[in-house]
Amino acid sequence: DFLQSQHNWAATGGMAGSTMKAFTVATAIEEGFSLRDSFQGNSPYEFPDGLTVREPSGAVRRYRHGTADPHSLSGDYVQVIHEGPDGRLWVGTLGSGLNAFDPRTRAFTRYPGDPAGGAGLPSGSVNALLSDAPGGLWVGTTAGLARLDTSPEGGGRFEHVASGADGLGGVSVLSIAQSVLTPGMLWIGTEQRGLARLDVRTRTTRFYTTRNSGLPDDTVYGVLPD
Repeated sequence: DFLQSQHNWAATGGMAGSTMKAFTVATAIEEGFSLRDSFQGNSPYEFPDGLTVREPSGAVRRYRHGTADPHSLSGDYVQVIHEGPDGRLWVGTLGSGLNAFDPRTRAFTRYPGDPAGGAGLPSGSVNALLSDAPGGLWVGTTAGLARLDTSPEGGGRFEHVASGADGLGGVSVLSIAQSVLTPGMLWIGTEQRGLARLDVRTRTTRFYTTRNSGLPDDTVYGVLPD
């Protein structure tokens, strides 16, 4: 479905093509591709068997949650996988927060949800991930948008972005995209709030919905800049 912008295609009202990416990744791993060969994406479907990685040596490893191991995957229901510029894999789960996987040590660092409004994730359910040039990670959750400074100096603290009632506070974020044609802006697909445009500098949002644009549905599963 085409929004009233020549630069962004928004998939609404049903399964978008981008929601199939996680299935494609799983199939590619089984066929011998690595995560570096695959494209990144997110899906509304959960995978209850943890994370499977084929290493450069050809070995296949499955990572699952271990109750007694604080460096294991925080939960086995994986919703989205994203490779950061430094080679770490960011793994979003359903209800168990965010994980950073270091392929050198094969250890996970956990970032749990913090619904009380502290410095953690707005929610433990992560739907979308996107890295930015300054070294941040944008995290879309079922209760809003957050940004993590992934540098060693960042301290693991999340900024809750545009969290007011007129912004993305409490909104389920399903997808995040950016376009070279709209620098400084993020395009955010939401559940029942339409397509949001976030000004990264001012942290202000503008919503495109069925009421003020040509969007046919207010749930946007994926955004693809052209």
